[in-house]
Amino acid sequence: MATGARAGMNHWKETAEILSRLAELKAAGRRAALATVVDIVGSAYRRPGAKFLIEDTGGTLGSVSGGCLEADVREVAQAVVQTGRPSLRHYNTGDEGVLWGLGLGCNGLVDVFVQPATDGPLAALAGRLRELFAGDSAVALATVVAPAEGKDGQGLGATLAIDCRDAGETREARRTRDAGQAREPREAGGPPPEREPREPPADVHGSLG
Repeated sequence: MATGARAGMNHWKETAEILSRLAELKAAGRRAALATVVDIVGSAYRRPGAKFLIEDTGGTLGSVSGGCLEADVREVAQAVVQTGRPSLRHYNTGDEGVLWGLGLGCNGLVDVFVQPATDGPLAALAGRLRELFAGDSAVALATVVAPAEGKDGQGLGATLAIDCRDAGETREARRTRDAGQAREPREAGGPPPEREPREPPADVHGSLG
């Protein structure tokens, strides 16, 4: 099971490969859905952020488990491709009454979000995401995976990408630095001490609204 920094690197590489494949599918007029692990409780083979691309012809890239969930996720993905409606699936791989997870290292609760990948909010951001994942800045992705009360599924799949270029300095660290600079002595009547230049704020792409 991948954990820690290794898991983050695996997810980065996996996402970059999927984004590259999406560009090929889009250029060929093909369709696909993307499944992402969004939450786990207990033991799970893949961590949140793991991705599984399912193409309209049945081809796949990536995974969301050790093999115990992929068959069902593929069926869900084909329906998502046809209807264009995202779906949040809840799997209990420790349930002895089902075959998921038997002998495959799965024994927990896994939530998987399946969304259109060649249409909709994700497709609209795909080009920018490819550029971000080709760089060396930290990138955060936020996706609406459950409907707001009274919205009846509206807004599901809305995606926000954040280029966290100033992630190395926390807000508290910036406040402390600025307070220290403000207390620096200066000559009577002289100009205030120069402040250190700040990194530009993070770039935000897409919308959750």
